[in-house]
This record gives sequence, structure tokens and C-alpha cells, in this order.
Amino acid sequence: MAIINGTAGADNLLGTAGDDQIRGLAGNDVLNGGAGNDLLIGGDGADQLIGGAGFDTVSYEDVPNSVAVSLNLKTGVHTGYAAGDTFVGIESFRGSNYDDTFYASAAADNLDGYNGNDRLSYAQSEQGVNITMTAARVGTGLGGDAQGDTFSDFETIIGSNYNDVFTASLGTTTFYGGAGNDVYIINGSASQNVLEMAGGGDDEVRTTLNTITLASEVERLTFTGTGNFNARGNASDNVITGGAGNDILMGGAGADQLIGGAGFDIVSYEDVPNSVAVSLNLKTGVHTGYAAGDTFVGIESFRGSNYDDTFYASAAADNLDGYNGNDRLSYAQSEEGVNITMTAARVGTGLGGDAQGDTFSDFETIIGSNYNDVFTASLGTTTFYGGAGNDVYIINGSASQNVVEMAGGGDDEVRTTLNTITLASEVERLTFTGTGNFNARGNASDNVITGGAGNDILMGGAGADQLIGGAGFDIVSYEDVPNSVAVSLNLKTGVHTGYAAGDTFVGIESFRGSNYDDTFYASAAADNLDGYNGNDRLSYAQSEQGVNITMTAARVGTGLGGDAQGDTFSDFETIIGSNYNDVFTASLGTTTFYGGAGNDVYIINGSASQNVVEMAGGGDDEVRTTLNTITLASEVERLTFTGTGNFIARGNASDNIITGGAGNDTLFGGAGADQLIGGEGFDTVSYGDADKGVTLNTKTGIHTGIAAGDVYSSIEAILGSDFSDAFVGDAGINRFDGGFGMDMVSFADEAGGVTLDLGAPVLTGAAAGDIYTSIEVFQGTTQADSFTGSGAAAENFVGGAGADLLTGVGRGDGAWYLTSTGSVQINLLEGTAAGGDAQGDVLINIDNLMGSAFSDMLTGNAYSNKLEGGAGNDLIYGGEGDDFIYGGTATDTGAFGPLTISGVQADTLYGGNGNDTMRSADDDAGSILYGESGNDNITVSAGIAYGGDGNDTLTGTGYGYELQGGAGVDTLNLRGSGDALGGESGDAYIVFSKTMVGIQDTGTSGIDTVTLKNIQSVSDVRIVQNDLGAYIFNAADLQSGNLDSGVFLKDWYKGGNTIETFYTNNGQSFTIPVVGQAMTESFAV
Repeated sequence: MAIINGTAGADNLLGTAGDDQIRGLAGNDVLNGGAGNDLLIGGDGADQLIGGAGFDTVSYEDVPNSVAVSLNLKTGVHTGYAAGDTFVGIESFRGSNYDDTFYASAAADNLDGYNGNDRLSYAQSEQGVNITMTAARVGTGLGGDAQGDTFSDFETIIGSNYNDVFTASLGTTTFYGGAGNDVYIINGSASQNVLEMAGGGDDEVRTTLNTITLASEVERLTFTGTGNFNARGNASDNVITGGAGNDILMGGAGADQLIGGAGFDIVSYEDVPNSVAVSLNLKTGVHTGYAAGDTFVGIESFRGSNYDDTFYASAAADNLDGYNGNDRLSYAQSEEGVNITMTAARVGTGLGGDAQGDTFSDFETIIGSNYNDVFTASLGTTTFYGGAGNDVYIINGSASQNVVEMAGGGDDEVRTTLNTITLASEVERLTFTGTGNFNARGNASDNVITGGAGNDILMGGAGADQLIGGAGFDIVSYEDVPNSVAVSLNLKTGVHTGYAAGDTFVGIESFRGSNYDDTFYASAAADNLDGYNGNDRLSYAQSEQGVNITMTAARVGTGLGGDAQGDTFSDFETIIGSNYNDVFTASLGTTTFYGGAGNDVYIINGSASQNVVEMAGGGDDEVRTTLNTITLASEVERLTFTGTGNFIARGNASDNIITGGAGNDTLFGGAGADQLIGGEGFDTVSYGDADKGVTLNTKTGIHTGIAAGDVYSSIEAILGSDFSDAFVGDAGINRFDGGFGMDMVSFADEAGGVTLDLGAPVLTGAAAGDIYTSIEVFQGTTQADSFTGSGAAAENFVGGAGADLLTGVGRGDGAWYLTSTGSVQINLLEGTAAGGDAQGDVLINIDNLMGSAFSDMLTGNAYSNKLEGGAGNDLIYGGEGDDFIYGGTATDTGAFGPLTISGVQADTLYGGNGNDTMRSADDDAGSILYGESGNDNITVSAGIAYGGDGNDTLTGTGYGYELQGGAGVDTLNLRGSGDALGGESGDAYIVFSKTMVGIQDTGTSGIDTVTLKNIQSVSDVRIVQNDLGAYIFNAADLQSGNLDSGVFLKDWYKGGNTIETFYTNNGQSFTIPVVGQAMTESFAV
């Protein structure tokens, strides 16, 4: 072969008579091959390529730098590296190493795409073309511009705008049909790659491949092969036709026509994307979702998507597969009832109506018809939805029942062999068809629940239920009651309320309550009753005879008599008796017994925690007990101890009869007129539970307080209250214990005098043989009595009339003359007593005095005295010692009660030496209290208090008082409206009052201060000058015009008041200037 190469310029190259290879290189060359089979490579430039005789080829294989070739043999206008080239006598064209495009001419072309991703286009053909691939990327053409063409190494073949045919049996060529109704015949081992333009005709793929996915914009797919065909459509409205095998046809999006042909063919939607579920209505042929518009011919089975599909069965024998997702199979359009049987988990068959002959799988929900349907499952978790009609659900084996019924959807029934089941909503009947024990829960409807031959537990739920136990020991239970809705079960009348309203029972042996507060009314039969949880009540109020209830364990018991005959019960917190004479017995537990009318007996023994409730007027009731300590419940009249040991009994507000045992008993009768019977042993009646003091008179039997009406039998001692009691004994041996309070033993009604030596003890007269404990006051007769203290405590003696000998032992004993009919004059220092009941009395070692209601003269001794004037204008001298001196009465006078003082008092009190505490009467009107020497604490209401020597504390509380501190560092508290004068040394005035007070300190020694508790801070202080005095006001009072609240500093601007510093309540200090000075403030106190 001759090789001829041109130059970079414009060459004119002529070949030989043989086969030549001529390269023009650069420049616009003319290459003439001459005779032979020549290869002409024009190179760069617009070249003229002349083949001459022989089979000549034009090649662009030497194109550099990725510059592809676009060769248009139809128009002769080329681009890229072929731009400007012309051809004469050329039989074949070869492309470059890059992505070339060849446009075929109307002649018979021989074309080679060579390397690169090349395209052969018949888009300019004026007729359709028929392309056949004879080998991998090798083919021939017929029709239009393809007539007689041969080609190779083209990756894409582009058809015309007319009806083209592309046939491939091997290779991977891409066919682009373009406009027109194109046919793609894909067979053998060809890897189909079809491209169709949108709206490019009604195109079809015909194939022998067993699995194929239809390219976009191709409308038809027809299987022409053998065996089973697996086809996937596209988004267009496809017509997919299977063959003679068992085909799976997936139409994809669009309204598809799916034609199965022979064999068992399946339409599948398993390829549905993006959660778009399928609604397939085989009854009407109107589908929605991904199946919208689809039609089916020769299809034996339908398969759903990966999402939540709904299939509506047809009247034919359907084979249906829900596939993945939560799918529903509906027979709602059936004109007859259906009978559905699950043969495996989510696998089943159908009979009747549209279900006749159906087989199905992988449906999570089966929806019945509007007629009487039957659903049967022995395993799996399928949900059955019965709809209208009287439906039957047969749930057996290991099936997990899930039934859904519409409201008002017929009289439906579940029949089951499962031993535990809860009835779904809107299903009315539940029937057990199995063996063993049955545990059933109803729903909110009016249910009929029927048990079997075992020991069943039936829970009706809400609604008026009929509960049928069948054979065995069957229980109706309300343990499933929700939301605190308790049960009221009346087995006597059959009329129930709460969650049991309307329920009826057949063949039921036992009843169980809810978790809340239930009430059971027993029937006349032998009932077995369980209150369960909550605070439950068992009532025999309807019994026509008394009942006898015995608790055999904690909240467990049996009954006899009346409606309780043969009853057993448990977990009732309250047992209510009949209107007759009932007996309740408990040895343990905490059950409450409610006896009601009739004379009831409560026998409380062992470790039982008694809780008895009786109605007012509910008979003459009794508690009998072996418990050693007990409090009688309200409205129970009798309490009898039947045990051993000591008994502590507390009665109630009723008139009780409390009977002790053989031990040492303590009986509290409480309120009411009680009969207290001690029995054997040393027995005590106690009033320690009284809310006020009592008067106990064993001589007359007339008592007061909660003891009123009480009578005693076999009682050895009486214990008073925690308050001030009075005891009057009879002729026998009395044991009186006052307990707390200021308690008194009185002999005032005795005819002869008595002698008491409390320390010995020696007691004579009416006191002979008596024993007293915690008695603080002893009252004598009108005769000559002799009282001697114990030394162990401070006693107070009320000698009364007669010449009495009152002897204190130790310190602190007192003589009281509060019952005297005249004034008394007593001098403890000199040992004299005269006037009133004191006339003829001898007081030995007495420290404390209480005067009469008249004007008394009381004088203390050298010890610490407590001197109380009582009513009247008294003159009291404290004398030596640290005394407590009161113009009125401060001591608790016990059974004498608070003394009534009429009018006003003007007492004169002298503290004498010592640190005395002195106080005027509360109704003081002009009393004068002299502290004298010592550090005294004096309180005056409306009188004058003189502190005297010493560091005294003086307090004024009323209106118009005057406090005079005298010598010493005194504290003067102004709590009412009055005046204070401090005197020498540094005095402290503290103003609490909200009224006007006056202060003047003329002393020249010490630092005096005033603290204003009624003014919070210096910013609240206002000073007003009036003549030579100064007023201190709270700013708020001054602004509102309230000039009755403040402090008046007398003669302040005259210089007759020497107070150095003033303080407000928060501790801030200030000073008040005299004339010519400025007011200063200091906040660092």
C-alpha cells in the first residue's frame, strides 16, 4: 500500500493505481485516490476527497484534541473537524476517536463510528426506518434513508419522525425512536436501552427477555418469548401484554392496561414509590392511588405495594396479596354475608358473597360486608372489621384477636377457645367454646358473656350486661372499672347502680368489686363476696332478721342469720348490719362495723383494731372486748371488759355503762350521765379527758362538767381533769387525785371542824382516812379548822369562818380570804390577823396572802411574798424580800372561778426593800404603787407608779397613768396614754403607744434616750413646736391631721427637758435642737 502525506499547506495529492493511504495534513487539500481501495484522511482544513475507482473510505481517525466530527451525508454540510469537506466517489465513512454524529443519506451508506460515543441519526429521513443489529454495535437498515445501509461502532441509533422499527438480539446499543409509533424488538442477550421523546407516538417494546423495565415514554410492552415474564411499566399509560407463562406485570404510574395471557398471571404494585398506596376495587373497576385508571385482562392474582393498600374484592374467585404495609381487604360491597377463615398468619380463604372462592395473604385488616359475616382465626394477628349485620368472630388457638365493629353494627358475637380475652368495642356477645377456666372482659356495650365448664371470671365492663357463668365456680368481677366509677351491687333486689347498672347474672357463684369504693347488698342466698380494692362496704340493711358476722382473718369473714346465712366475704372495709339485733365479732383486722338500728353487740378481741359506727338512737348497743385499752365509738351505750389484766376504757358522749374486769381498771366515762362499774381490783374513774374542770361530790352524788349524772360502783379512786377541779368527799375513804390545774378539796358543807396535817398525814373529822394527791387548795368549814402543809408542795388554805390555825411547811404556802364576808387585816411580819374570816386566825409560816372583796390591809414578812389585794381599795406593804404585789388577783383561784370585781379600785401598794414585782388591778382608778428601794418591776393601769431607789422598770398600760422613775437607771414603757418622768441617771423611755404621751426628764446626770417604736425611720419623723414644748409626730399622722398620736416633750425649748438621743424603730438616731441649734441625724447607732 502506498502512503502519501501532504504538507502543512494546500496540497493536491494523487494516489497510485493500487490501494493508497493519503493524508492531507493541514491546509485545504485535494486528495484523489485513483484506482484501488483507498483510505483518505483529509486532516485539518476544508478538503476535497475524491475516491476514484475501488472501495474508498474517508476517515477522521486522526482528529486531534477531542474535536468530534458531525458528518451530514444528507445535506453535505458538516461541522467539527469535517467542516467544509466534500466527497466524490466515497463508499464508506469512518469517525474519530471522539463523540461523533453521522446523519445518513438517502443512499446505501457504509458507516463506521470508530471510537468514542457515537450517534447514527435518521432524523432527516422522510420515511420510517427499520434498523436491525446483526452483532454488537453492527447492523443494517431498511426503509427511508436506512435502505441498504450498513454500520458499526455506533452507540446510539436515532430513528426518523415516522414509524421506526429497531431490532436487537445482542449488544448494548441505545435506540432513540423520536416521533412516530416506534417498535423496539429486544431479544436474546441484548441489553435494552430505549429512549423516547415525550409525546413521541404510541411506541412499543416487543421482547423475549423474561425480565424487563419499560423505558420512559414507551407506551406498550409485549412479551413474545417463552417462560415466565416479569415486566415493569413506566409513568405513561401502558399496555403490557404477557405470554403463556406465569407472568408478573407491574404497570407503574399511569392508567395501565395489563393483559396476562395464558398462565397464572399477577398484577403487582410492589414497585410503587414514595408512600403512594394503592386502592384496588375489583368490584367496580374504579381504582385510585397508584392503580388509578388501570384495567386488567386475564389476570389471576393481584399484589399490593410496600405501603398501606386497600383491596375491594370482586364477585369472582380472587387471589389477593396485600404484600408489605398495613393493608386492608374489603368485602363492604358484597351483597351477601361473607365467611372468612384464616388458615395461617395473615393467610386465608373466603366463602359466601364476594368472598366465594377467594384466597388471600398479607392483609392486616379484613373488612366484612353489611350482612351477617363470619370470621375465623386460629393464629396470627389479623384485624377483623365486621361492619353492619350480626357478625360472628371465631377466635381460637394462638390468634391474637383484634376485632373492630361499627357503632350500631348489628348484634355481634365473639366465640373463642382462648382462655383470656377482652371483647372489642361495639361487639355485644362473647361465648367461651373452649376448655379450662375463662377470663373475659366485656366492653361499653350491653354484653352477653357466657362462660364454660371451668371456673370463669367474667367482667362485663360498662353497659347493662348479662353474665352467664355456666358450670364451675364462676366469678363476676368489676376489677376493670375505670376512672373512680364505683359499683353498687344489690343482690337482694337485682337493681344495681354505678358500673354495674343494668347487669344481670345467671350461674354466678361469686362477686368481686372494683378498685374504688363499692357497696354490696347481700341477697338472702349464701353469697361469696369480694370487695377487692378501694374502701368497700358490705350491707345487710335489707335483711329481715338480725345477722351474726364473724371476721375469721383481716377483712375476711363469714355470716349467719338473716341475709348473712352461709355468706363468705373478703376485702370489705365496712360491714353494715340490719335494722335488728346484730352481732359483730372480730379478733384481728381493721374492719368498720356499722350496726344501725337494733340492740347490736360488737365483740372486739385479739389484735382487732375496733372501728364501730352506730346511728343516733340506734338501739341499746354494746361493745364486749378483751382489748386492754379501748375508746367507745359514738352512739354505743355499753362497754364491757371480758378479758384479763388492767382495763383502760374511754366512753363517749352518750349515757354509758362501762364495766371493768378483775384488774386495776381506769374508766373514762366522757360526756353523758355514765354508770362506771369497776369490778374487782383497784379501779379509778378518770376525768383526764374533760375539756374543763369538774366538781365531784361523792357525798351528794351531784357532779358538774362531764361528770354530771355519773354514778360509781366498785370505784376506789377518782382522778380529776387537766383543769381546776373541786372534790367533796363522803363519809367513807376518799382517794382524790387532782391531776393538773389548781384543784381543791372542800369541807365547806361539813358541820364540824377538820384537822389536816398533810405531811404526817393526820386527817380527822370528815377527812378521816382520805388520801389526796395533787391538791393545791383546801377549803375549811365555818368552824375552827387546823390546816398544816405537806412541805412537798405549796398549798393554799381557805380557812373560812371560825378561828383557824393555818400552818405552812417550807416556803410558798398561802392563806386565801376570797370568801370572807368582810375586809381583813393581816400582818405576816407581826403574825396578826383580824377582820372578816381572818378574825381569830393564827397564821404560821405563811408567805402568800389573797385578800377579800373588800378594802384589805396586807403586810408581808421578810421572805418573798405574793400579796394579792383582790377587790376593794387595798393597802399592801411588801416589806422585806423580793415580793409579788398585786392590787387585784393574779393567781388562778381554781374552783372558785375568776373573781368578779365590780366598780374600780384605788389600791396603795408599797414594795419595801427588795426587788419587787407590783401590778395594779386591771380596773385601777388612782392606785399608787411605791417601789421603794430595790430594782422593782411595776405595772400600773391608770394610777401612779413610783420607782424609788434602784434600777426600776415601770410600765403604763391604761389611760392617764404617771410613771416616775426616781433615782437609778430606769426603763419607762409607755403602752397607753400617760406621762413619764425619769429623774436622775440615764433613763430609757420606750414608746409603744399609738396615742399621745408626755415625757419630761429633768435629771442632770446620765444619758437619756427615747425609742419610738411607733415610728419606723428618721425620714418619718416630724417635729412641731408649740409654745415651749416640742411634739414628735409620725409624718403620716401629721399629714392626715391625726394629732392624738405622738410624743409631747414638755418644756423642751425652755431647757427643762434633758434627753440626749432619740431612736426610731429601725435603730436610726436623731437629736432635737433647742432654740438656735440645728437638728442633726445619725444613722450609725
